[in-house]
Amino acid sequence: KKNTLDDRTSNFNGIYNMDEGEKYPLSLKRDVSLKGASRDATILDANDIIYLMYGIASANNYSVSNLTLRNGNGNTFSYAGRGAFTLENNYNAHYENLLISNNIGSYVSGGHVLNGDNILFRNIEFRHNIGGNPLRIINNKTGLLHDTVFIESCQFIGNLPDYSIPDEGLGGSVAVIGRMFADYPNKITCIFKNCLFAKNRARILESGGGAAAALHALYSSQVYLVNCTFSENIAEHPERISIGVTNGSNMHIYNSLLYDNEPLEIGIAGSQDYPCSLNIYNSLVDGGEDGIKYISDYNSVFYDTETNIDEDPLFLGKWEHPYQIDNGSPCIDAGTLNLPDFIEIPMFDLAGNPRIVGDSIDIGAYEWNPTVGIDKYQYQPIEHEKPKLLKAAPNPFSTQTRISANWDFVGHVQIEIYNNSGLRVDILKSDQSYGIASLITSWDGKDQYGNVLPAGIYHVVLLLDEKKVESLKVVKP
Repeated sequence: KKNTLDDRTSNFNGIYNMDEGEKYPLSLKRDVSLKGASRDATILDANDIIYLMYGIASANNYSVSNLTLRNGNGNTFSYAGRGAFTLENNYNAHYENLLISNNIGSYVSGGHVLNGDNILFRNIEFRHNIGGNPLRIINNKTGLLHDTVFIESCQFIGNLPDYSIPDEGLGGSVAVIGRMFADYPNKITCIFKNCLFAKNRARILESGGGAAAALHALYSSQVYLVNCTFSENIAEHPERISIGVTNGSNMHIYNSLLYDNEPLEIGIAGSQDYPCSLNIYNSLVDGGEDGIKYISDYNSVFYDTETNIDEDPLFLGKWEHPYQIDNGSPCIDAGTLNLPDFIEIPMFDLAGNPRIVGDSIDIGAYEWNPTVGIDKYQYQPIEHEKPKLLKAAPNPFSTQTRISANWDFVGHVQIEIYNNSGLRVDILKSDQSYGIASLITSWDGKDQYGNVLPAGIYHVVLLLDEKKVESLKVVKP
């Protein structure tokens, strides 16, 4: 057992704690990856003595996966109170399948990222960390140096303040921070997809201040929330909120669920020199527009009244995923695939089920699943499967695939190709139908302008009078 990694990938298994002679923090190196057997089988435990991992400057091109980081302490033998890990000037680093729990730090209870670009956090659970932010992401570089961090299918649950430290240890909000008094906007961009923020809490300070309970974008930062769920987060200060957008920051919310957070869902506070913007589409916001607090002037807010809703989301309320939506939820099929080009919808939701079930994507981190709650031994009536109208072969395909379609209806028929982000890339047919008809054609994996499309999943969609009748997934390796 050793503190430094010499091989390109280090695979290990077991519990590594300081009582058995382990030394922390573990130093992460450039081009060297750290891989455990699973997060239940490989556990790094600092015994509440020191923080656990340090990504030194220029520790680029590495990954950390399948681990638990627990009982780190950022208040002793370390600077700036960072509980589990700190990364400084790291690039192209991937963190996946981790549990980060029971760490303490007055500044950051979980993880701290400073000036890191192309950092990915996927399938990570930040649970019950005490003190400052469970995750704090900062870019304080000058000039046209912008960072992007991706947070996908992560959970932030039950992260709490440290009441034993005066005016520190604010509590459970994830912080995204650009440069104070920045010379350029959007210094740091964070894209959150399929994430859950639940039961986090922010305290009232002795000085009278407070913090956001779940997420705070500040100082010229930019945040995208796509299919995220926020519920039961509490800001103890009566003037604070669950989500904050302040000091020249911008937030764009799509397909997200904000419900039962106290005292309000969102607050926005810009200034004349550093205005803020907030855009909300196809989302459930408790209280509707009244759930947004204008803390100051100089704010631009677009709340799409045609696509946003203010209703009870009907959470399942039990089992492993209590924030999954139940039968009859207004969130079912209420989302949109009309997203910015650089955002791709994941194939699976937070529970590991297909991300799109039914006519469209749902609102929130979980897709409604009609099989949830069904006893597998209970009698189910036999359903006769309808014949498929669309077929494709070969599938997967390399250069082209042969697509056949059969239908029997009257109206305007279109056969279109969409990428996995929901953007249309080609139209194979657009014509009037007068009854029984068929079509055999081929698709060469190019868009309608003849550009070769990248490898990935594509969808052949049959529409009647602009309404989807059937879709077929094809794969271009």
